[in-house]
Amino acid sequence: MGSTEMIRQLQKLTDLHVSGAISTEEFRIAKAHIIGISNSTPAGVATNVATGADVGTGGPEGANASPPSTGTHPAAAPHSQRGNRPTPERTAVARASSTRRTAVIGVIAAIAILSGVAVAIAAAAGDHCPAPTVASGPKGWSTSTAPINVGRYMHSVSTGCDGRIYVIGGLTTPIADDATSTHQENSVEVYDPEKNAWFQAAPMLTPRVAGAAATGADGRIYTIGGEQEPGFHPVSTVETYDPTDNTWSQIAPLPQPLSRMGAVTGPDGRIWVVADRATYVYAPDTNSWASAAAMPTERIHHQVVMAPDGLIWALGGFSFDGGLHELDTVEIYDPSADVWSAGTPMPDARAEFAAAAVPDGRVAVLGGSRGARTDAVSIYDLETKIWTPGPDMPIGLSSHMATVTRDGRIMLISGHAADRRQFGENQQVLLLTP
Repeated sequence: MGSTEMIRQLQKLTDLHVSGAISTEEFRIAKAHIIGISNSTPAGVATNVATGADVGTGGPEGANASPPSTGTHPAAAPHSQRGNRPTPERTAVARASSTRRTAVIGVIAAIAILSGVAVAIAAAAGDHCPAPTVASGPKGWSTSTAPINVGRYMHSVSTGCDGRIYVIGGLTTPIADDATSTHQENSVEVYDPEKNAWFQAAPMLTPRVAGAAATGADGRIYTIGGEQEPGFHPVSTVETYDPTDNTWSQIAPLPQPLSRMGAVTGPDGRIWVVADRATYVYAPDTNSWASAAAMPTERIHHQVVMAPDGLIWALGGFSFDGGLHELDTVEIYDPSADVWSAGTPMPDARAEFAAAAVPDGRVAVLGGSRGARTDAVSIYDLETKIWTPGPDMPIGLSSHMATVTRDGRIMLISGHAADRRQFGENQQVLLLTP
């Protein structure tokens, strides 16, 4: 089984755990069995889970269960000796436990059928997330995607190796309040495209806004830098989320506090961060950051994408040169040469917009601020080296975020709508087939 299928199956197990269908102990044992790290779990226990025996007691469950133990094992002792006669309450608990065990066994059995062999952890196998496919079907915008539960802006977003969309942190502004009343989020929402539904994941360890997110080759989601209250000061902290057990942990911090930036994952699994003029690269195998060549133009509220040719693009944003103003400039970084060069400028200067690189060799910039919020879309073709207009967005947005789905479409999530009183803190999710 490849790493992507393993992550998908582990996510199913996580869903059972989050919903309460299985206990934490059952989740731990089943996860260890799935990823083949049963060295920390007694072999007999792992075998019992796989064959349907009672987890943690050694008792039988189902027609293929191992024979019960004899001698001094508690399962062999009469109820009168244990003072544990059956009661309706205990019978109900036993049935619930059986249901949970069956759920665990079902997941493991499905994985065994799909793989036929033991699987290794994705990072150890050196696998990468699958690349998006080229989008098919009618071109244009769709508004049929379920809205996010909590509208937000200046958040971060990334598509996981499991195909789910992770929306992290940001700011919320209650519609009854004015624009200065904000709440900094540590909440995380996850979109499941198979169900067209959103659910809550574990919150970040600390709230943050205007950070960056990227998905590692190991399937973990990284949230990097950003700003925190009071004062919305930049931070250097970095957290990583493990979708297989729904937990966050801290890793090595950035070399300096950074915010209002972008991050991408390279073909070699390293994660690149571009903010202000700084360029940093994170190596997951050593949990360490290194400096790279500085970007020629200082900018914030720009966008960073990894083009299909492996080059990193920094587009637009605000410049501080002679005062705060929008940029149309594009600068392109070559990781193999550690060199920045000028790209073809965008047709219009813009900041607080969204951008995405799709697998057919195009880069799109969507919405943002051009003095006022805009619904304009421009698309650059790497082959012709020409910008052309794309289909206008259904509404004008700024401080929204984009990600590319596994089927090659561009998903725009939340952000400031052109009319807050009409849309509130925009919960809408837009999907573009470019």
